[in-house]
Amino acid sequence: MPDRYNRQPVTVTGIISNLRGQPSHRGAVVYTFDLSDGTATVYVTVFATKPLRQTAVVVEGTFGQTKWRVNGSHSLVEITARTVTCVPESKKK
Repeated sequence: MPDRYNRQPVTVTGIISNLRGQPSHRGAVVYTFDLSDGTATVYVTVFATKPLRQTAVVVEGTFGQTKWRVNGSHSLVEITARTVTCVPESKKK
């Protein structure tokens, strides 16, 4: 199924986990995290000027799938995000 969405724009809602931030030379922070909707998890990369936290979010970006061979066939599914928006507390329930 990931092949169907490769290089396509997507909007995904889920919970952030494994949040990591790395300062960039342009003053923003490159965040990477796992985003899960409870049925599947995807890796997300985003440049952000505001801090992110582990919470429910809506991610808008481009879906991608990278395949490589190391002792078999492996792939990474990833969203390169344009925006990450926190879901208001009232909509989490």
